[in-house]
Amino acid sequence: MISKERRKENNHKYIKDHPEKIRELKKNWRKNNPDKVREQAKRYRKRHLSEIKARAKKYYDTHLNVEREKAVLQFRNLFNEVLEHYGNKCFVCGSYERPHIDHIGGFDGNGEYRTGKILWAWLRRNNYPPGFRILCQKCNTVDGFLRNHPALNVNGIDGLIQLKKEAGQCHFGQE
Repeated sequence: MISKERRKENNHKYIKDHPEKIRELKKNWRKNNPDKVREQAKRYRKRHLSEIKARAKKYYDTHLNVEREKAVLQFRNLFNEVLEHYGNKCFVCGSYERPHIDHIGGFDGNGEYRTGKILWAWLRRNNYPPGFRILCQKCNTVDGFLRNHPALNVNGIDGLIQLKKEAGQCHFGQE
């Protein structure tokens, strides 16, 4: 009969000599025993919680700022690219301050209302479709107010511009 130590030694040798086979056996066992795997993971987390938290904190301390800076840089590049395509300044007053992308007519044509990074990425993916323009924050706010005010019979800032042009009082949107 083989001693316990000898059996243990043989097992270690077999595991070392056949890593692919052991990997496949473990993979199949995990696939066939999901409840046991979940229970093992729970027990491991419970026993090693302080170590897991320490590793997570170390990772976030070293990587979070780098990832955040990378995301901010990508955001700025995307925003600048969209601004350059649609004219870089407010369509109405010519201001460069606090630019916003305005959905002319209120929506992007698909019945979905996109804003911020999602809108900018969508614009790039769709090769900067027409129906959008740059408005500064003030003009964009006025446009939303005029478009949504039930007592005014004006179609947003475009309607106001049109009325002023007809009255000869407007130079908005002109170079």
